[in-house]
Amino acid sequence: MGIIMKWSRAYKELSDYTADVPGIDGERILREIYGDNQDEKIELSKKIRYYLYDKELQKLASVFCQKGIQIVFMKGIVLARKLYTMPWNRNFCDIDILVSPEKLFDAVRVLETMKYATEADTDKNSIEIYLKEIDREHHLLPFVKQEAGSFPFVIELHVDIVPAWMFQIDNNLTAGILSRRKIRQRIPEMEKYDELIFQILHLLKHYVFDMTMGFINGNIHAYINIRDLHEIALLLEKWEGEFDHVEFMERVRKYTVENEVLLVVKWLQEIYPFTKRKFKEMSLEEREKGCFVSRFCRVGRGMSTRRILFGESRKIAGEAIRILQRDSVTIRCGNCGDEVKWPDGKAEWIQFDNQKRVTDNRYGTYLAAGRYREGILYSVRFCFLWNREHLYFFISIDNPSANYYRHLNESEILGITGYDFVRLHFDTGKRGEKEPYVRAFKLKPYYTYKGDMDIYIEEEFYCTGGGIHLMEKGTCRTAAVKKGNRCYMMAGIPWEHLQYRPEADAEVYFDVWMRTEDFLMECQNAYHAWYDVSGYGRFRLCR
Repeated sequence: MGIIMKWSRAYKELSDYTADVPGIDGERILREIYGDNQDEKIELSKKIRYYLYDKELQKLASVFCQKGIQIVFMKGIVLARKLYTMPWNRNFCDIDILVSPEKLFDAVRVLETMKYATEADTDKNSIEIYLKEIDREHHLLPFVKQEAGSFPFVIELHVDIVPAWMFQIDNNLTAGILSRRKIRQRIPEMEKYDELIFQILHLLKHYVFDMTMGFINGNIHAYINIRDLHEIALLLEKWEGEFDHVEFMERVRKYTVENEVLLVVKWLQEIYPFTKRKFKEMSLEEREKGCFVSRFCRVGRGMSTRRILFGESRKIAGEAIRILQRDSVTIRCGNCGDEVKWPDGKAEWIQFDNQKRVTDNRYGTYLAAGRYREGILYSVRFCFLWNREHLYFFISIDNPSANYYRHLNESEILGITGYDFVRLHFDTGKRGEKEPYVRAFKLKPYYTYKGDMDIYIEEEFYCTGGGIHLMEKGTCRTAAVKKGNRCYMMAGIPWEHLQYRPEADAEVYFDVWMRTEDFLMECQNAYHAWYDVSGYGRFRLCR
């Protein structure tokens, strides 16, 4: 292939693994990892780009050191320098820098003095708001510098190694990673066990993100990045004789990512036999609870490695969801007939309050995101009733934010996520290509111009031809009233919008997500709740 690999054993074992897989072009996979373009001009361009980026990397390391800001470089160019004899053949898009949240503002200032610019707001207040966001992404928008006659340099500034809403790990891990960093050839990098765990999580992050986004839009095209998996094997080979499985296990438990590591270790041991002895004495226990990534990894260990690597993503995701949804708790949904009134004994009420910080996932991922102020007493209760035409959702909230009742016109409410609302998510049960797994309905009470209360209902779906729009008046049955500190809401959603057929004993998988400005409740640390179809609760339609 024209590329001499330093780590020949891992290369050969990957070739052997893919050689007899039906329909798999082993050469194509190896080209994907190492590149195979012999065009001299392109090869020269790649070399120039790499050396310019490497020079910029060293400049960044020097400037941050002078400013007294601890950082580590991650991923692309670091792996290119460390693992490849021809590092320019390892593609990368940017330079990834990890910095502590406390030093993020200072790091931004450093990049701006080096003539980097970003579309993000970088004043001190904006940085503080970003750091307080409960569902923040793990890095700011990219910083870019374009110098005359040179390639554009792109930097991503991270404060977390993975998005908090995808992984149930402690964001304070960044401090430990920075304290254990190693300086290699004047470049600050992660210590080897931190780097190995990070590479495993990074591999899974892309795979599961593509999968979960596909739940909403019906286009699941999630594949394991073979190159990323191969580079984990290359790291293990590089650390031959230095790998202590006991120390590695202790670090894995500190990260609370046992399920994630166990799954990727299984893949490594099947594809790269030399890794078996590195993990042969490893004893990690599975975690029963956790975010979707963790629970999917637990299910994934029961699936064939070749199927996950080369199988059809949609079928794999559908099977995993069916397995995970078996643990959902079922509640009763009574038939209210033609006369609909506030529920009595026919419904099963679910209640959350600030005296019960529920940590399990009994009734879906039910979340309320916002700022919680100590001393506020609140409670939230909800239930469902049904008849042939509608599914009725009832909710009562004590001490909600005053923002709940502010009047918004349609142009303001449409697509807005910053105002207080309740959002219902329904697993449609659709598992076909280009069919959304999820539909959502956002509910917000408000005062009309006449002083009466009503409810906005906004329907959300992202399949082909879908989008976000307000439900037409008359399509839904709605009512809202405020008595003292309590708000009561009722919304009847037509079954045709839910894509379910109403009949006794039918089961509907659902989730509830509520956002307010005044308090925060959480039952699971997965903030983008409706992506996680596997964690939904369910109700059964009773006669």
